[in-house]
Amino acid sequence: MTQIAIHFDSAVVGVDRFCELSGMTKATVRRRIEKGRIPVLPKQGNAQRGLAG
Repeated sequence: MTQIAIHFDSAVVGVDRFCELSGMTKATVRRRIEKGRIPVLPKQGNAQRGLAG
């Protein structure tokens, strides 16, 4: 299996930004989140949005 490294300027990004930086579609990102292949932070109220937001 080939691994690809993606560098982000921020520790936490939203799904839309992750898609822009990685080139993946939203469906692919959400599927990988569900399978645990992309880590997410739990939401902590309305002010903070993690990757799953």
